[in-house]
Amino acid sequence: AVVSTQSTGNNLLAVSQRHHRQFLPTVVVDRINILNDIQLFFFNYLQNKFPDPDYVFDVYRASTHRILLIDFNPFCRVTDPLLFSWEELGGMTGQPVFRAIESQECIKGHPYAANRVPQDIVDISNQKDINEFVSMFNNGKFNDSDDDDL
Repeated sequence: AVVSTQSTGNNLLAVSQRHHRQFLPTVVVDRINILNDIQLFFFNYLQNKFPDPDYVFDVYRASTHRILLIDFNPFCRVTDPLLFSWEELGGMTGQPVFRAIESQECIKGHPYAANRVPQDIVDISNQKDINEFVSMFNNGKFNDSDDDDL
Protein backbone atom coordinates (compact mmCIF):
# COMPACT_ATOMS: atom_id res chain seq x y z
CA ALA A 1 0.00 0.00 0.00
CA VAL A 2 1.27 3.45 -0.87
CA VAL A 3 -0.03 6.15 1.44
CA SER A 4 0.44 9.85 1.94
CA THR A 5 0.75 11.10 5.48
CA GLN A 6 0.42 14.58 6.97
CA SER A 7 2.31 15.69 10.06
CA THR A 8 2.16 19.06 11.76
CA GLY A 9 3.76 20.13 15.01
CA ASN A 10 5.59 16.79 14.94
CA ASN A 11 2.26 14.98 15.34
CA LEU A 12 0.90 12.48 12.87
CA LEU A 13 -2.48 13.85 11.72
CA ALA A 14 -3.75 11.95 8.74
CA VAL A 15 -3.01 8.95 6.56
CA SER A 16 -4.57 8.71 3.11
CA GLN A 17 -4.50 6.09 0.42
CA ARG A 18 -2.14 7.63 -2.14
CA HIS A 19 -3.85 6.37 -5.27
CA HIS A 20 -7.20 7.87 -4.39
CA ARG A 21 -8.78 7.10 -7.75
CA GLN A 22 -8.44 3.36 -7.22
CA PHE A 23 -10.28 0.92 -4.96
CA LEU A 24 -7.79 -1.37 -3.21
CA PRO A 25 -9.68 -3.93 -1.09
CA THR A 26 -6.53 -5.04 0.75
CA VAL A 27 -5.99 -1.49 2.06
CA VAL A 28 -9.52 -1.39 3.47
CA VAL A 29 -9.24 -4.84 5.06
CA ASP A 30 -5.78 -4.22 6.56
CA ARG A 31 -6.23 -0.52 7.48
CA ILE A 32 -5.55 -0.97 11.22
CA ASN A 33 -2.26 -2.82 10.65
CA ILE A 34 -1.23 -0.32 7.94
CA LEU A 35 -1.88 2.60 10.29
CA ASN A 36 -0.01 0.88 13.15
CA ASP A 37 3.02 0.23 10.93
CA ILE A 38 3.04 3.84 9.68
CA GLN A 39 2.74 5.21 13.22
CA LEU A 40 5.65 3.05 14.36
CA PHE A 41 7.73 4.20 11.38
CA PHE A 42 6.84 7.84 12.11
CA PHE A 43 7.74 7.58 15.82
CA ASN A 44 11.02 5.74 15.15
CA TYR A 45 12.36 7.62 12.13
CA LEU A 46 10.63 10.95 11.52
CA GLN A 47 9.11 12.51 14.62
CA ASN A 48 11.30 15.33 16.03
CA LYS A 49 14.08 14.62 13.53
CA PHE A 50 13.66 17.68 11.28
CA PRO A 51 13.99 21.41 11.95
CA ASP A 52 10.52 22.11 10.54
CA PRO A 53 7.83 20.15 12.42
CA ASP A 54 5.26 20.45 9.60
CA TYR A 55 5.65 18.07 6.66
CA VAL A 56 4.01 15.42 4.52
CA PHE A 57 5.52 12.13 3.51
CA ASP A 58 4.60 9.25 1.25
CA VAL A 59 5.44 5.72 2.23
CA TYR A 60 5.16 2.30 0.68
CA ARG A 61 4.21 -0.58 2.96
CA ALA A 62 6.09 -3.43 1.34
CA SER A 63 4.93 -5.95 3.94
CA THR A 64 3.94 -6.10 7.58
CA HIS A 65 6.31 -3.91 9.63
CA ARG A 66 8.26 -2.91 6.51
CA ILE A 67 7.72 0.73 5.54
CA LEU A 68 9.75 2.55 2.88
CA LEU A 69 9.87 6.34 2.70
CA ILE A 70 9.35 7.39 -0.93
CA ASP A 71 8.68 11.14 -0.72
CA PHE A 72 9.02 13.97 1.80
CA ASN A 73 7.73 17.56 1.37
CA PRO A 74 6.79 20.67 3.33
CA PHE A 75 3.26 20.77 4.72
CA CYS A 76 1.65 23.51 2.63
CA ARG A 77 -1.29 24.08 0.30
CA VAL A 78 0.67 23.11 -2.81
CA THR A 79 0.63 19.55 -1.46
CA ASP A 80 -2.43 17.51 -2.46
CA PRO A 81 -4.45 16.60 0.67
CA LEU A 82 -5.83 13.56 -1.24
CA LEU A 83 -8.83 12.16 0.68
CA PHE A 84 -8.86 15.08 3.13
CA SER A 85 -9.53 18.79 2.72
CA TRP A 86 -7.16 21.49 3.91
CA GLU A 87 -9.89 22.72 6.26
CA GLU A 88 -10.10 19.27 7.88
CA LEU A 89 -6.34 18.99 8.25
CA GLY A 90 -6.13 22.44 9.83
CA GLY A 91 -8.51 21.43 12.60
CA MET A 92 -7.23 17.94 13.38
CA THR A 93 -5.86 16.97 16.78
CA GLY A 94 -5.51 13.69 18.63
CA GLN A 95 -5.16 10.29 17.00
CA PRO A 96 -4.36 10.14 13.27
CA VAL A 97 -7.23 9.47 10.89
CA PHE A 98 -6.85 6.85 8.15
CA ARG A 99 -8.85 7.20 4.94
CA ALA A 100 -9.07 4.87 1.98
CA ILE A 101 -11.47 4.36 -0.92
CA GLU A 102 -14.07 2.07 0.66
CA SER A 103 -15.59 0.69 -2.57
CA GLN A 104 -15.49 0.99 -6.34
CA GLU A 105 -18.52 3.31 -6.13
CA CYS A 106 -16.57 5.86 -4.02
CA ILE A 107 -14.16 6.74 -6.82
CA LYS A 108 -14.67 10.19 -8.30
CA GLY A 109 -13.62 11.04 -11.83
CA HIS A 110 -10.44 13.01 -12.32
CA PRO A 111 -11.22 16.65 -13.25
CA TYR A 112 -8.75 16.59 -16.17
CA ALA A 113 -9.51 13.08 -17.47
CA ALA A 114 -11.47 14.35 -20.46
CA ASN A 115 -8.55 16.53 -21.56
CA ARG A 116 -5.84 13.92 -20.99
CA VAL A 117 -3.49 16.61 -19.75
CA PRO A 118 -0.22 15.24 -18.32
CA GLN A 119 -0.22 15.47 -14.51
CA ASP A 120 3.00 17.53 -14.48
CA ILE A 121 1.31 20.21 -16.57
CA VAL A 122 -1.71 20.21 -14.25
CA ASP A 123 0.56 20.48 -11.21
CA ILE A 124 2.32 23.60 -12.48
CA SER A 125 -0.69 25.22 -14.13
CA ASN A 126 -1.64 27.28 -11.08
CA GLN A 127 0.56 30.38 -10.90
CA LYS A 128 -0.35 30.89 -7.23
CA ASP A 129 1.14 27.47 -6.34
CA ILE A 130 4.33 28.25 -8.27
CA ASN A 131 4.65 31.63 -6.56
CA GLU A 132 4.07 30.06 -3.13
CA PHE A 133 6.77 27.47 -3.77
CA VAL A 134 9.26 30.12 -4.98
CA SER A 135 8.48 32.30 -1.96
CA MET A 136 9.03 29.39 0.45
CA PHE A 137 12.31 28.56 -1.29
CA ASN A 138 13.51 32.18 -1.20
CA ASN A 139 12.58 32.52 2.48
CA GLY A 140 14.87 29.63 3.43
CA LYS A 141 12.13 27.05 3.99
CA PHE A 142 14.25 24.48 2.11
CA ASN A 143 17.73 25.42 3.37
CA ASP A 144 20.07 22.63 4.39
CA SER A 145 20.33 22.04 8.10
CA ASP A 146 23.54 21.60 10.06
CA ASP A 147 21.84 18.68 11.81
CA ASP A 148 23.83 15.51 11.09
CA ASP A 149 20.89 13.33 12.18
CA LEU A 150 19.01 13.90 8.94
